[in-house]
Amino acid sequence: MPVKKTFLLNLLFLLLPAFIFAHFHVVSDSVCFKVPSFQCELDSLVNGNPFLSSFHKYESENRKILASLRSGNIVLNDSIIRNQICEMNSVVHVDYNDTVKQYIDLLIRKRPEASCALLGLSDHYVPMFKQIFAKYQLPLELAYLPSFASIYNPNSTSGNGATGYWKMTYLTGKLFNLEINSMVDERKDLICSTEAAARYMKELYSLYNDWTLALTAFVSGPVNVNKAIRRANGKKDFWSLYPFLPLADRDYLPAFMAITYVAEYHRDFGLRPFILDFSMDVDTIHISRRLHFQQISNATGVSLQEIRNMNPQYKRDILPSQRKVYVLRLPTNSALQFRQMSDSIFRNNVTEDALTAKQNDLLFHSGVSGPSSTKSRQNSNSGACYIVRNGDNLGSISGKYHVTVDDVKAWNHLRSNTIVVGQKLLIHPPPASRKEGNQK
Repeated sequence: MPVKKTFLLNLLFLLLPAFIFAHFHVVSDSVCFKVPSFQCELDSLVNGNPFLSSFHKYESENRKILASLRSGNIVLNDSIIRNQICEMNSVVHVDYNDTVKQYIDLLIRKRPEASCALLGLSDHYVPMFKQIFAKYQLPLELAYLPSFASIYNPNSTSGNGATGYWKMTYLTGKLFNLEINSMVDERKDLICSTEAAARYMKELYSLYNDWTLALTAFVSGPVNVNKAIRRANGKKDFWSLYPFLPLADRDYLPAFMAITYVAEYHRDFGLRPFILDFSMDVDTIHISRRLHFQQISNATGVSLQEIRNMNPQYKRDILPSQRKVYVLRLPTNSALQFRQMSDSIFRNNVTEDALTAKQNDLLFHSGVSGPSSTKSRQNSNSGACYIVRNGDNLGSISGKYHVTVDDVKAWNHLRSNTIVVGQKLLIHPPPASRKEGNQK
């Protein structure tokens, strides 16, 4: 008997650490929400996002919207919110709980200004997505997924390489015939990617016959969903699968429910969409010959950055063409001008030197300095082009070049001290400072 008791005690001591570790792992895993990362995304929406320029035209109106926010006085009533979510009659069933509440709280109380910006972007993009989804007879509320997945930023990228408005992986994009190579990535094309997303969702629904599972599989992949169903002993409701989904993906649907809820009931909480300047008419041109963005800019006067913003699928500022027809999007007036000048545009190709300079500029933009670009910057008398890096601020940059913060803001038409990684700043350092830079 003592021997048996000793054996059992030894076995208990051996298994106890494993049990504690397993328990700790499950508990820590289950509370590791993605709210902080989504909060960072929301912060970027009002602090340096490319869309900021779209808000400037109506800045005074949007400031009035901000002034009217009453987020500090809002109390979230669980029973009211639960009933409202039930009344939404969504095909995606994610019951209201503390996880969903965290995202609603973030959108309504903690980051109301970012929510107003997000609502403004949704007013612009969601109708276009719904039009395509209606063609494929899909539930229209699914069109809100990019509100969380990418915040409507085509250059948004996940750790697994998923990118574009719908955060598609390389394999999924290729499966639905999107062109993805060193020159083009159609996952970033507004229309092509949405068409592919609609087709993918429809196939996933035919596989699961349930929109909650289909949307979960769209985000996490069918393999992960099937694995979660097995680990949940065949249960298929979302919260049963939740602990078994990849940590990076499991909060997409709770955030999706929060965003669709806020889109439906934002007026109850005093939130209003920001007014954006998306009034510019856009026209499409079909190009079947190789064309550089610089040629388009030279002929039409549209800035390179504006052309990039309207055509994010072209990775090197070039429409490769030759073997297929590519779509170029331009403001309507500029598109008309382009058509009138198309013969001369293609006849007067950008010189090899200009293309080389452009490639060096792309390297510099990505934080890699090529020798020729360094030389050209050193020899430039008009100033330097500085690319904002992680940890930079206007104070550190102005100190580096021995100029004032107000100088940097004036040279770059900045209205605030906010800058973002990758942003280009024109600097006109004093002669002594420029000389020191060359000697270094």
